[in-house]
Amino acid sequence: MLISNQMKGDLEWWVANVSTELRHISHGSPQIVIQTDASLLGWGGILSDNEIGGRWTDEESKNHINYLEILAIYFTLKSFLHLIINKHVKVLTDNTTAVAYISNMGGTKSIDCNTISRQIWLFCKDNDIWLTCTHIAGKENLADKKSREFDDKLEWKLKVCLFVSSFQFIEPVHFQNQRGRCKRSSNSSILADTNLVSETNAVVNRQSNRSSKEQEDFESSSRSTICSSFTQENETNCMSSVRSSFRERGFSKETTHILMSSWKSSTKKQYQVYIRKWFKYCNKKQINCFQISVGTVLEFFTTLFKEGNLGYSSLNLARGALSSLGLTIDSIPVGRHAMVIRYMKGIFNLRPPRPRYESTWDVSKVLHFCVAYHQ
Repeated sequence: MLISNQMKGDLEWWVANVSTELRHISHGSPQIVIQTDASLLGWGGILSDNEIGGRWTDEESKNHINYLEILAIYFTLKSFLHLIINKHVKVLTDNTTAVAYISNMGGTKSIDCNTISRQIWLFCKDNDIWLTCTHIAGKENLADKKSREFDDKLEWKLKVCLFVSSFQFIEPVHFQNQRGRCKRSSNSSILADTNLVSETNAVVNRQSNRSSKEQEDFESSSRSTICSSFTQENETNCMSSVRSSFRERGFSKETTHILMSSWKSSTKKQYQVYIRKWFKYCNKKQINCFQISVGTVLEFFTTLFKEGNLGYSSLNLARGALSSLGLTIDSIPVGRHAMVIRYMKGIFNLRPPRPRYESTWDVSKVLHFCVAYHQ
């Protein structure tokens, strides 16, 4: 039998503490009861009226179900930490292997199960939590539903390619070290500290010769032209302004054509209403349509909410229209910004979507007529 370094560490601890450590006969009645469960899809946990759960990652789903059951306990404890710290917690699970590994603080049959059990007890030790684990029948486990049904709106992570594209990020940006210097170049035309630029004896001419003020004025004027030019355009069609905006942002004619083809004709009809309103709003406020802040977007939505008396469905369509223009706030698509999402929740509570049909007719009359006609 090979003794690993981790085993040696445990043995050394026992040698040093075996004469002083005590084993309590009882830790008293549990103060908190938690139910946990796992499936091959995900995990779930319930503490009184509090529910938690989620899907497994691709890597986690490759593990044995016994490991996943113990991992579900770990995730549930971490999720409810603010409620169970310094408490005696009773965990109910329908997996006997999980009960054995938690109750015995590990096991010898599975290294993975032993490892995750060890992590659980170290986590409990750091937060002054004592665990009692008991088996519960599967049909009585309320957490079973949470391990199979998920709210996909909560299951997300940042996808880098959505907000760092080839148009926004040409080369890596290297930051200064502790000495205030950097050995790699920074792809930026305006630098607050020239020490951030790499030292070189060669003549480098990659940046614009315009001064920072001239560059800002040039970009601002070219962007605002698109917004103001809309007032001179036929109001029945604003998609030509969208096309111009793509060209002004550096896209080729062919690329712009493909981007414009991403909208179906029905989508264009819906979106151009709010794109037109957006251009008008920015022109009225003398705001650049494409260099925006979250405050500008929310105030635009509020204008539609108050003056247009629009509800959630219409404002959600307006959000989609702005997102389709490729507008970003802090490198995040405007429709996915946290404050925009929070704002839309408020709109939903104030003016929820209306049912598609305000009234329905009694279909039983038609059925009775068909039966009578057949007879």
